[in-house]
Amino acid sequence: MNIYRKKVWRKKTEHSPPKIPPERQQLLLQLFEVCQKLGIEVRTEAGHFEGGKCSLNGKEFIYLNKNQPIDQQIEILISFLKTTNLEKIYLSPKIRSYIEEDEFVIGE
Repeated sequence: MNIYRKKVWRKKTEHSPPKIPPERQQLLLQLFEVCQKLGIEVRTEAGHFEGGKCSLNGKEFIYLNKNQPIDQQIEILISFLKTTNLEKIYLSPKIRSYIEEDEFVIGE
């Protein structure tokens, strides 16, 4: 009787993150740049929070949960920028149209 068992190697199934369209990544980066021009720091961190604006010692921050889908992160930034005076900085027409829309449509 063979007491040794043959070890069976199974391929690990890794859950790869969903593929993010390049135009969504570009939009998120452009919104980061707009916030930077306004002097508002954007931080992405993992945790159990929705994300949004935060003020600390007179300085404004926007926190984004990096575990959330990119569309939700974009929506948080756009909703913040809608409440901000943007007349003094240049925005590309595409970014301006996203901010001026009534609602950001996910999956455009």
